[in-house]
Amino acid sequence: MSNALQDHPAEPITMPDELHNRLRQAANLIIATSKPIKGVTHYDADGLSAGAIISATLLRLKKMFQISLQHSLDDDSKILKHKHTTNDSIKIFADMGSNQLENIEKYAGWSIILDHHVPKRDTKVKNVIHINSHIFGINGAYEISAASLAFLLSIQVSEHNWDLLPLALAGAIGDKQHKNGFKGLNLELVKTGLECKIITASRELKVNGNNILEALVRSTDPYFTVLSNNEPEVKKLLTGLQIDPGASVQELDNNAAQRLASYLVLKLMDQGIPPEDAEEFVTTRYFTEKYQIDIEELSHIINACGRMRQMGVGVAAGLGDQNAIELAKKLRVEYKQNILDGLKRLEKDGLEELENIQYFYEKTAEFAGTFAGIGMMYFFNQNKPVIALTNAKENINISGRGTVRLVNKGLDLAKTFAEISKEFNGSGGGHQIAAGAKIPLNKDKEFLNKVDQSVGEALGGNKKNASQKE
Repeated sequence: MSNALQDHPAEPITMPDELHNRLRQAANLIIATSKPIKGVTHYDADGLSAGAIISATLLRLKKMFQISLQHSLDDDSKILKHKHTTNDSIKIFADMGSNQLENIEKYAGWSIILDHHVPKRDTKVKNVIHINSHIFGINGAYEISAASLAFLLSIQVSEHNWDLLPLALAGAIGDKQHKNGFKGLNLELVKTGLECKIITASRELKVNGNNILEALVRSTDPYFTVLSNNEPEVKKLLTGLQIDPGASVQELDNNAAQRLASYLVLKLMDQGIPPEDAEEFVTTRYFTEKYQIDIEELSHIINACGRMRQMGVGVAAGLGDQNAIELAKKLRVEYKQNILDGLKRLEKDGLEELENIQYFYEKTAEFAGTFAGIGMMYFFNQNKPVIALTNAKENINISGRGTVRLVNKGLDLAKTFAEISKEFNGSGGGHQIAAGAKIPLNKDKEFLNKVDQSVGEALGGNKKNASQKE
């Protein structure tokens, strides 16, 4: 623990009373138990960051525990219905669980759920401590992540766990909750972290690499059409702007940085990105001494581990294991190249479109949501939500992404996916802006048509201009 943490925050984080009560109840259960603890988390950056926070918290308490890293939790989950599940351990579900509340109540014994996806209902039993942000009036899509909830639980267990704050922010960043600035409880955590010098902040260009050439060629967030994954075009641009391709991002003087930023902001706006999002090219970066890395990059390397099916490495990296961090950085390079190749393919080939939605098929489920998310932010049609479909052995995995503007117009992908997938004996849920579903094989066209109709009704008359960018 760093010296800065000797002066841990004296004032508690402000939160709804019932949220605090449930966090306190969960913390007391963890502290008091002599049973082994089973953690179950999602495999993305938010879930793995939450898993690392839970692991660190339990390690410090010297508790016996096991962490299981999952793609999803569905009705047939062996974790829920294993014959030895009930009462053999305490379960902690992070970044999942609310959509399986009924089964958790029935099978899982004493359980803690840390989730920020829209729940169907609150718990009805005493042995399940249901900590879902939406229950307390906190929007889980923008104001708090599963990792942030895990962190709030951790500091209820011990105030000396404030050094785990970077992992909470890494999880929130993984779920894009830092876009246009942190909000809600995430923002409170950031402010406290800065005040206590657990993290530091600086304004920088939103690209990184060994030099500015590499940073732009390998940029995925933001993704620049024509430039990303295209070294000759980036060299031509930098020559025209009189910028040394070999200079690091930090070495650019103010004039060079301003020329580059101005050009790229206009480039993003030309791609159809709203001005307030394009201007985020100059952004606030948060740095953590503990990991010697900025927190956005920490989020990226943890996420890469999950997407490259090395989830355990992601949790170990989150725990600060240097060997795991180095391996995670290598996985990040490989993963990023896969993303660049996939995005370039979608940029070239385009998407299929119905009246109110756009969609594409992707072979690898771990990449589908990322392609959908980045594409929706940077170069897909901004007037239609995107759906990515992946055929698996027994079902079709579906990822959907929208925009804040579409949500403000009435889009709710979580509700749409949950209701329509149920018609096919599938399952779905998530957030208004980002959701997922599973449906049986060969039901994709029917599903897409029903979603298209539902989205058209939700957006209320957006059909006429659906093919035009604003």
